[in-house]
Amino acid sequence: VGGEEFLLVVLAVDVAEALAIGLALLIGISTLGASVKTSIRAAIGEQFTGDFAVSTSDQGFGGLPPRLADEIDALPEVEAAAGIGIGLINLIEDGEPAGKTVITVDATRAAKVFDIEILEGGWDRLDSSGIFVSEDKAERDGLALGSTVEAVFQDRSTRTLTVAGIIDSDLFGNLVVDRTLFEGQQTDLFDLQIAVISAEGTAAADAEAAIRSVTDGYPTAELQPRDEFIDDQVSQIDGFLNFIYALLLISVFIAVLGIVITLLLSVYERRRELGLVRAVGMTRPQVRSSVRLEAFITALLGSLFGLVLGLSLGWVVVQALRDEGLTDFDVSIGTIGIFVALAIGLALLAAWYPAWRAARADILDAIATT
Repeated sequence: VGGEEFLLVVLAVDVAEALAIGLALLIGISTLGASVKTSIRAAIGEQFTGDFAVSTSDQGFGGLPPRLADEIDALPEVEAAAGIGIGLINLIEDGEPAGKTVITVDATRAAKVFDIEILEGGWDRLDSSGIFVSEDKAERDGLALGSTVEAVFQDRSTRTLTVAGIIDSDLFGNLVVDRTLFEGQQTDLFDLQIAVISAEGTAAADAEAAIRSVTDGYPTAELQPRDEFIDDQVSQIDGFLNFIYALLLISVFIAVLGIVITLLLSVYERRRELGLVRAVGMTRPQVRSSVRLEAFITALLGSLFGLVLGLSLGWVVVQALRDEGLTDFDVSIGTIGIFVALAIGLALLAAWYPAWRAARADILDAIATT
C-alpha cells in the first residue's frame, strides 16, 4: 500500500470514528430518554390509581381553586377526588429558617386515590399538625416517625409539626402536608392537579360526563382519562430531548462533511486509476456507484460502531442513575432506526459531488497523471 492509499485509509477510519461518536451520543441520549419515559410512566402508573385527572391548562393563573376538587368529590359518580397543590413554609434547620416547598393534599381523599409507599406511619396520622417526610430527607436530617420540626409561616407565626410518616415516593417529593395546615393563613392555595377515581359500578363515560359538567365551569381546567394523563406527563421531556438531538446532529453533520472531503481526496489521489478503469470499459454510472459504495461502507461501519457504543453508553448511564429513580432500561427502536438511516442517507448524499467529479474526469488527462 502506497503512502497516498495509506493516508486515505486513515482518513476514512477517522471519518467513520467521528460519525460513530456523533451517532453514539444521539443513540445514548435516545436510550436515556426512553428509559426516563418508561420510569416516569411506571412511577405514575403505580402511585396514581385514579381513573381521571384534572390539570391546569394555564400555569400563569396559579392553578386550580381547591373548591373544584370539592365539587368533583361531591358527585355521585365519583368515589374520591384529591387535589395536589404546592405551599411554601420555612422549616427551622440548624437554628435558621429554610424555605421549603411542600405538597398539599387532603389526606383522607389522597389515601383513596394514591398508592404511595409509606414506610412508617400512615395517612390517618397526617392532620393539621403533621407532615410526611421522604426517606432521603429523614436520613439527611436525622428525622424519624414522631420527630418534630418547627415551621414558620408567611405571617411569622410558628407551629410544631410532627412527622406523621416516612414515604418513598417520586410523585410527592420530600415534604407532604394536609391542606388544613394553612387554614387561617393569608396564603393562596391552588391545586396543580386533581386525581379522580370513579364510583364503583359507574361507567367511564358516565363518570367523565359528570366530571366534565363541573370542569366546564373552570376555563383553565383540563380533564384527561388516566392513560392520556400519563402520556401527557411523559411527553413533557420531549422538548428537552429534541433540543439535545438538534445539538448533537451538528456533530453528525460535521462527520458527513468529513466524508465529502475524504471522497474528494480519494478521487484526486486515484485519478490515474480511475482513468485506467474507464479506458478498459468502466462506464460513468459504474464510477459513480463505486464512489457511493465507498461512502456507504464508511457510513455503515460508523453506524455499527455508533450503535454498539450508544446502547452501551445508555445502559451505563441508566445503571448509574438507578438509585435516583431511573429504574427501567428501555430502547426506542424507531428513533434509533431514524438516526442510523439519517446518517447513512446523509453519507450517500455527501458522495454525490465526489462521484460526479470522478465520473466527469477526462480519461486521457487522468491516465497521463503521474
